[in-house]
This record gives sequence, structure tokens and C-alpha cells, in this order.
Amino acid sequence: RSSVAESTGRVALTVVRRCSAHEPVAVRFNAFYQQHPSNMSTPSVFNTTDYSVSPKLIQFSAGQDTTTIYVDIHNDNVPELNETLTLVLQKSENVTLGAQSRADITVLSNDDAHGAIQLSTQQQVVREGTNTFLIMTVLRSQGLFGSVQVKWSTLGLSAT
Repeated sequence: RSSVAESTGRVALTVVRRCSAHEPVAVRFNAFYQQHPSNMSTPSVFNTTDYSVSPKLIQFSAGQDTTTIYVDIHNDNVPELNETLTLVLQKSENVTLGAQSRADITVLSNDDAHGAIQLSTQQQVVREGTNTFLIMTVLRSQGLFGSVQVKWSTLGLSAT
């Protein structure tokens, strides 16, 4: 299990072949979006805004004991939560999978899914002595995930 920043660019995963490397072998791997574990029975191609990888066949030539899988990480401006991708080696003919046949990569979002909070205006003028209420509008933009709470206070200013 590893975590990478959304701005990483590319992640390299090394697949190691143990024991006999005298014959060529092929191993298929699949990518699964881990946010919904029930979907792990169906291999998918993921092309989200944060990463892309497609199931493919890894081929080892005779004598080759390592190869690399690449996952491209795409930096975007889409407000979202962290996303996890799981890569799983699939059992195939003449191949025995070792204990490490799965890799989880969590892409750490650099875009706040909860959004940015700001006041609609920086300054308001109220005439003193006029029993007027001041209404300030709070704006939420760039992400609307979940509910948020905003603490606020007034500064004890006086008119001169």
C-alpha cells in the first residue's frame, strides 16, 4: 500500500519473477477502483481525472526476472476526495502467484472537495442608530462534498 500526491506524474510498480526464469511466462493484471469493494470481481479500465491504467498482459522473456507496470497520475482542478486504485495479478497457466500479488495506490487529492468558503463582499456600511440588520452572504465554491461548518466572529470596531 502506498500513497502518492495527485501531482506525482507517474508511479512505477515493479513485478518480480521468483524461482525459475528459464521459460517465458505471461501474467495478466487488472485494475479496480477500491472505493466500492463489491466491484472488485469485475476488472475495469479506469480513466479518471487522477490516474489511468488499463488491464494488460505482463510478459517475461526467458531469463527476465523483473518488469514494470506504470500508472499515470493526472493532476487536475476537480474538487474530490482521495481515490484508491488496486492492481491485482491474475493467476494464469504455469504461474504461481506469491504472497504479494496486489498493490494499492491511494492518490492524495490536492483539490479540497469541501470547497472554498468566503464572504460575498469584504465591506458593508450600516448607518448608526437605524435598527438595521446586516446580512452577509457566505459563498461556497470549488467543491460541494458533504456539509461544512464555518466559525465566524465580529471585530469590536466603533464609529468615529
